[in-house]
Amino acid sequence: VMLTRQTAVADAAPMEFELKVPGGAGLVLVSPNGKWIAWRENGTRRLWIRSLDSIRALQTEVVNPSSLSWSPDSRFMAFRSSGILKRIEVPNMAVQIVATEADATKNTINGTAWTANGQIVLGVGSGPLQRISAAGGQPAAVLELDTKAGELAQRQPLVLPDGEHVLYFSIRSGPATVGIYLARLDGKRPPKRVYNRVPFKFVSPNTLLVNDNGRLMA
Repeated sequence: VMLTRQTAVADAAPMEFELKVPGGAGLVLVSPNGKWIAWRENGTRRLWIRSLDSIRALQTEVVNPSSLSWSPDSRFMAFRSSGILKRIEVPNMAVQIVATEADATKNTINGTAWTANGQIVLGVGSGPLQRISAAGGQPAAVLELDTKAGELAQRQPLVLPDGEHVLYFSIRSGPATVGIYLARLDGKRPPKRVYNRVPFKFVSPNTLLVNDNGRLMA
């Protein structure tokens, strides 16, 4: 298992440990504060969460989660399960429904990301990025589709540390079928294409890691 942490923690001491996961872990996420690790077990497809200060992992009631993301304060994780957008609170593991896919996006949720003011940005199977309060409510479009350029969907959002910008996959018809785009969450500037390969990972403060045909590019 390879672990990555998006934000630097000034007071975090170096640590090395071995994480044994029965059945293997297909998805691993470290919390922004570096104190929690979450993974989806390959066998049962359950979500596990563990404090790095503890040797005991907690098995949650969440089964087959996808589109997982941590809140900036590391108190919650958003995820999709059985067509429902939910959040789980750490450390009490209480699960709350945020919205069904029908209520939230009218189609399949494809990626989640949190803003600093308690909103969740959603990627969708078809259509523009949406945002919804983490406490529930009505969604609203973040951007518009560039229909003149053949844009069909905006997926896998990642809100940057400045809280003002978002990276996402743009799915398009024609020669440029997919690309990574950068946009302002307030929509004041047109989105900018930053790379033509996926998947990607942002490393604070300003590095974009991209899997370019099996090569790791920065």
